Amino acid sequence: GNGRKYDDVKITASSGADISDFTVYGDLTIEKSVGTSSVTLTDIDVRGNIYIYGGQDHITFKNCNIRKDIISDTSDRDVKSRSAKNEFVKIRFDEDTKFAGRLRVKGNTSVEAYPSGKDITINGITVENAFDRGLILRADVNTLTVNGNCIITLSSGKTINNFSTADGLTDVRVALEGGNSLVKNINTNSKLYLTGNGNVGNIITNDANNISKEVNVKV
Repeated sequence: GNGRKYDDVKITASSGADISDFTVYGDLTIEKSVGTSSVTLTDIDVRGNIYIYGGQDHITFKNCNIRKDIISDTSDRDVKSRSAKNEFVKIRFDEDTKFAGRLRVKGNTSVEAYPSGKDITINGITVENAFDRGLILRADVNTLTVNGNCIITLSSGKTINNFSTADGLTDVRVALEGGNSLVKNINTNSKLYLTGNGNVGNIITNDANNISKEVNVKV
């Protein structure tokens, strides 16, 4: 803390951490040894990438400045039970945090505002590979790119402006919640299943048979 400057920072404590007020000129890594604990970062300026390999209850950013990407991949974190391996890591941003890069998702991840109920927009998210449970969005997203089979859950009242997938995926699911969630634009040449209760604007696809939707999804 105290406005200090570091090249690279690694957070390793199995009990988690609550740290504030420093600048990282390289990368900040939350190591898998953090396990299922929580990390809160306040007034941190990170010039490199942020790697989240550990943590579960929450990784919270408060009044931070994140210049590059956040990579979320906790599938190999240290856990006491095997069932905890695939629990979602909850990544939370307050409305004062500036995030210029992309959130690159490689494992089960939930994205939300802090405190809950606030409105935040994540500029870009990429699902980099297939994983078992998915991505939960409790925030608005400008651009979401999906490169692997997964389940995207869009919470009530939240919007994805532009949703696209890599070609040839076989099982991408978007679960719309609350009747008032919205995906404005979809561009896909993959098998896409629209489920739940929500709204979709425009769909561009090379084959109408790519798109399946449940009755309560309005297109």
